[in-house]
Amino acid sequence: MNWIPLFVAFGLAVLAGAWANARLASRKPTWSIRRRVFTASTPLPAIVVVASAIGVGWYVMGSSENMRDLAIAVVIGVGAIFAAVTLAGGLIGAVMVEKGRER
Repeated sequence: MNWIPLFVAFGLAVLAGAWANARLASRKPTWSIRRRVFTASTPLPAIVVVASAIGVGWYVMGSSENMRDLAIAVVIGVGAIFAAVTLAGGLIGAVMVEKGRER
């Protein structure tokens, strides 16, 4: 397996989490740190889950009977892996912004 897409997804998720947390800190300064961190890290994994659901629907509607179950399992598995990676990356990016803000 080529690991580069996972590394790129993780890096982009860290940047997206940091950016979203910085935006939330400037727009919602009354929110607690925990609320900002989790709110900043949630949208990207949600997008990945929706994209995976669309991919499963695409295979269910458009593919032939040959290996349909395998294709659906692969799409769900890869989607779950990418959702976990983007959630972890978003959390790390958001926490890094908060740690930098404390200094």
